[in-house]
Amino acid sequence: MYSNKYYLSHIAVFIILCCIVSSCLFQGTFKGQANSPSLLYSGQSKEDHARIDTVFKAAYRAFENKEYVRAVELFTQHNELDTALMNYESYAFMAECYHRMDQKEQGERVYKEALLKNSQRPKDMNTIYFSTLRSQELASWRSNYPAFPEVLKKENGFLPYDEWPVAVYKKEPVYPDSALHSGMEGDVFVKALIDEYGTVLSVSFLKSNEKLFEAPALNAVEQWKFSPFKKKGIRTKMEITVPLKFRISQP
Repeated sequence: MYSNKYYLSHIAVFIILCCIVSSCLFQGTFKGQANSPSLLYSGQSKEDHARIDTVFKAAYRAFENKEYVRAVELFTQHNELDTALMNYESYAFMAECYHRMDQKEQGERVYKEALLKNSQRPKDMNTIYFSTLRSQELASWRSNYPAFPEVLKKENGFLPYDEWPVAVYKKEPVYPDSALHSGMEGDVFVKALIDEYGTVLSVSFLKSNEKLFEAPALNAVEQWKFSPFKKKGIRTKMEITVPLKFRISQP
């Protein structure tokens, strides 16, 4: 039979080992920096965006081939998928399909639906800029209907949709030591103005739930690099909102 002393010694060793492991995990945890920040436009996943883009391009091909009934079917499918109006130009192409099929009133209803859908979207910090842009263009296109928007005409050399900027280089923000040791986490929203080549010209703070993370977030985004925003194929300056999540990484 083992003595109580034997059991106590093994328990002590076990406790020490647990402390060592916990210490290693603790150190490994706090070596982590902020989670890789990402640019959010719609709350949809990359897979959703890829599928939406695929359907849009198929619809546009049908439009170019003068297969207007098929194009309407595909643009309708696209609009059901694209709840964030990522490629809102689809409504202009659908309205043009109806116009070319001598169904002008149906084309007018398409624009009304687009404006209604846009007005019902949540106006949070990640979407308000794009929502305003969409509202202005859709209203302008509708007021000029049945004239097809000049900016979307292929002979003008434009792409049929906007290309949003994507971060191609991200500088990880420095996690403040005091936040690391206290286990503090938080979120920061930074507004960045990028030029026609995707270079960050200026940054400003929008909001956060922990003031301690604001300076590191600004310093990091200043060093980011983006693909340029292309408005119908034309490189254009624009302001974007970059959300950064400060999370203590797990080993």
